[in-house]
Amino acid sequence: MRIAVYMRCSTGEQTLDSQKVEIERYLQSRQPCKVTWYADQGYGGGKTDRPAFQRMLGDIRRRRFDLLVCFKLDRLSRSLLDAVQLLDVLRCHDVKLVSLRDGISFEGVWANLLYALVSGLAEIEAEGIRARVRAGLANARKNGVVLGRPATTIDLNQVRQLLKKGQTMAAVADQFSVCLRTLQRRLNGKGK
Repeated sequence: MRIAVYMRCSTGEQTLDSQKVEIERYLQSRQPCKVTWYADQGYGGGKTDRPAFQRMLGDIRRRRFDLLVCFKLDRLSRSLLDAVQLLDVLRCHDVKLVSLRDGISFEGVWANLLYALVSGLAEIEAEGIRARVRAGLANARKNGVVLGRPATTIDLNQVRQLLKKGQTMAAVADQFSVCLRTLQRRLNGKGK
């Protein structure tokens, strides 16, 4: 049996260790198999443009796997639409899905309904998190907390001199530790 394992955590500070331990325990109970691991660290589950996720999808489309194992469904996706699209790709390529923490194996006639239901609940949970974050930010602003990065001071005369000396806009932006667009806006009289 050919198995794909997908792991994800949202921030670079988090670790994939707990997911890996539980998945390895599950894999020990399987018949001899070939396992390919995919891991995205520092990527949210709201979008699918994660590098390892995209590599895994490509390998699924090339029919390199029989089974996809994940720690929890929300590691694959927190979007109902993306989850349903993933399920469709899996079904079209005869790949079964097992979610260990959810205790769900997506096989049989009820698999599609079950996946849509659980993914919908994950999307509701994610929306709840977003709402709490927005409320917290609004409360912080109300209490006078200044959010975001501090404004960067850029000496526009120095920028113009560097540009006259032949430096590129990108090099000057790097020198002032700002992005290229910020530098362009400042030179055009826009922004702080």
